[in-house]
Amino acid sequence: MVDDNSQSTTTFESLKAEIDRRYPHGRFVAIEGDQIVADADSVRNLVDKLVKMGKRPQELQAVQAGVDYPKTAVILMAGFGRLDDD
Repeated sequence: MVDDNSQSTTTFESLKAEIDRRYPHGRFVAIEGDQIVADADSVRNLVDKLVKMGKRPQELQAVQAGVDYPKTAVILMAGFGRLDDD
C-alpha cells in the first residue's frame, strides 16, 4: 500500500523535469493527481487561481519550479495562520 505522501512524492518526481523545463525557476505550480493544473508567481496568487477554477487548494500539491525537495520532510501545521490571513 502506498500512503498519500509517497504518492505525492512519486507524482512530483515524475513531473519534475517537465515543470523545470516549462516554468521559470521559483514559479509556483499546482499538481492534481498526475497533472499540472495551474501556475502563478506566488502562493497567494496560485491559491486565488485554484479557487477561481473551483479547486480545493488544500487538496493539491504545490511546488516551485527548479527547486530540489528532500524525499521526506516534517511539516508542522499547528499554531500557524491561514494563507488568507494578513
